[in-house]
Amino acid sequence: MFVRGEGLTALDGPTGSRLWQVRSGWTDSMYPSIDDRAYYGWVSDVPSNGGVVALDSDGTRRWTDETSGVFAPPIVTDKSVVVAGTTGVVSAFSRATGRTEWQRSLPGVDANDLVTSFTAGDGTLYCTAAENAWAVGMDGGTLEWQAAVENGFGDDLLARDERLYISGGDLRVLEDGTQRWSVSGDEPIELHGVVDDRVYVTRGRTLQARDAGDGTIRWRYPNVDAVTVDGTAIVASDSVVALDANGNEAWSIKLEGAKITTLDRFEDGLLALTPEKVYAVHYGGTIQVAAVPNVEAVESGTYLYASTEANTYAFDVS
Repeated sequence: MFVRGEGLTALDGPTGSRLWQVRSGWTDSMYPSIDDRAYYGWVSDVPSNGGVVALDSDGTRRWTDETSGVFAPPIVTDKSVVVAGTTGVVSAFSRATGRTEWQRSLPGVDANDLVTSFTAGDGTLYCTAAENAWAVGMDGGTLEWQAAVENGFGDDLLARDERLYISGGDLRVLEDGTQRWSVSGDEPIELHGVVDDRVYVTRGRTLQARDAGDGTIRWRYPNVDAVTVDGTAIVASDSVVALDANGNEAWSIKLEGAKITTLDRFEDGLLALTPEKVYAVHYGGTIQVAAVPNVEAVESGTYLYASTEANTYAFDVS
């Protein structure tokens, strides 16, 4: 497992002993992109103020590129590492050597437009800045389309079925650079996922399932404090409730204590966080509880890892 802070630290999963540490500009708010052999992320200790680094599995630097203004986790494909710099330059590097494979300057980016949001899907990289969205082919850097959007800075992006979903207070859906539909209003909208022909969002404390084709509301579910969507929608407040495609309750589990603030998934169930406890809810009905307050980050694997400001914990959830 990995702990971020004043560098990146690798810990042995079963024992928690430190395997290696790289002191650099890693920040505790950014996750590196990881495969089975290397770790790719951004560093701030290069002259251009934000670059890309590749670490081998033992922590040795494989390569570093000083591409300016990279302050988000790279996207890793089979052969490439792709990043979008805040200056509007999209770059692809060889995973093995760090050699630049291609670069593309996004048209319409000026000094005040910070490209901080990007995602990938269907072989395309999608980026947004203050007033624009772009689609760039990840195979060779071809600009596929550019579209005008409002309030693009810091948006949450989701690419699915050649559509780009942009959530930044409002919700906008683009296809081939054309806006298909949008939802706006006084309450911010948070995007949680797209499953088949349904788009799951929350507005206030209400979960909405919207039609992916035109944005109309199919159903609502009220009084939710946390949501996770992966094949099905699961919501929580003081209970964990699974909803079917029509918004009906498929099952629910009551958890004693404070309201649930965060839901996540691991291989065999759900992770539910409250301000005082960590719950592992297995799909077979078993519930494991650990009294760990103020958990800030979790990771799953052979063990379930939870990090607070001061400590990292490992739990056996087998």
